[in-house]
Amino acid sequence: MNAAGINPFLKQMEAMKAQAANQEPKINAGANATQKADFASILQNSIDQVNELQQTSHSMADAFVRGESNDLVGTMIAQQKARVASTAMIEVRNKLLESYREVMNMSV
Repeated sequence: MNAAGINPFLKQMEAMKAQAANQEPKINAGANATQKADFASILQNSIDQVNELQQTSHSMADAFVRGESNDLVGTMIAQQKARVASTAMIEVRNKLLESYREVMNMSV
């Protein structure tokens, strides 16, 4: 993956990091609107983004298989983006479950 392809992901990750730190990040790079978000909305937005990447990957792969598109490189990149996003989401889920279990096992 080239540097131009990874820059949007880095910007997304920085925005999510800023949201998690309760700062006022820019939601859209082109827009001047800022918004504070709670944990639930950040998590929901992340899940929606992963879902969108997966749907895009599936639609590109289907179009390639049907012969409607000959963009193998774009299809492979879309699949890799979806795979990385899914793996990251699974790791976040695992950390959340681990943290929840630790909190539940604390003695008060």
